[in-house]
Amino acid sequence: MDAGALAGVGVDPGRRPMTAAALPPNPQPFYCEENAWHLARAAFAAGEPGPVEVVFVSNPRRTCAVWAQRAAVRADEPVIWDYHVVVHVAGEIRDPDCLVGHRLPAERWLRASFPPGIVVPVAYRPQFRRCPADTFLSRFASDRSHMRDETGAFRAPPPTWPPIVAPDGARNTLPQFLDFGPSPLPPWLELQTFRKALATTSAR
Repeated sequence: MDAGALAGVGVDPGRRPMTAAALPPNPQPFYCEENAWHLARAAFAAGEPGPVEVVFVSNPRRTCAVWAQRAAVRADEPVIWDYHVVVHVAGEIRDPDCLVGHRLPAERWLRASFPPGIVVPVAYRPQFRRCPADTFLSRFASDRSHMRDETGAFRAPPPTWPPIVAPDGARNTLPQFLDFGPSPLPPWLELQTFRKALATTSAR
């Protein structure tokens, strides 16, 4: 997620550390898109059954309220992310930033992250883009420039691994995945449409 969220509502730059015992290897706070790349690649390498997808969560204003996040100042408050990225594997959501658990049934993750019964203003409502993992892995690249301030310093510590470069040599395709204009990528879905789609996938 873009470090612009560090200045958003309910974000604590001194967020609680993530324990190695509870999470996949080396997830890096504030670099959810790169965490997702590694999680999706690992799912493929393990030959896990079912569809593997990388899910982008955002909206045209880049002000998306997400609950149960480790960056929250209080557990009952949302974080306002410009975007968030998770991995969906056969009805299970993998989200290292989720306080409830980093691997949850899709509906449980949805209820924790977007609690029913809360009236969320339009400007903070999420939309979802489901990208097949093979599409994501073949196109994604990030030079981490979005995580630098005007002086060139990182707003949050970067991962220890090198920046991800796409197979064709592209070095920064992240903006393409977040674009709300015409795109060859799958369409953005509203919350209820996304929920129904995941329920259909989980029932297979």
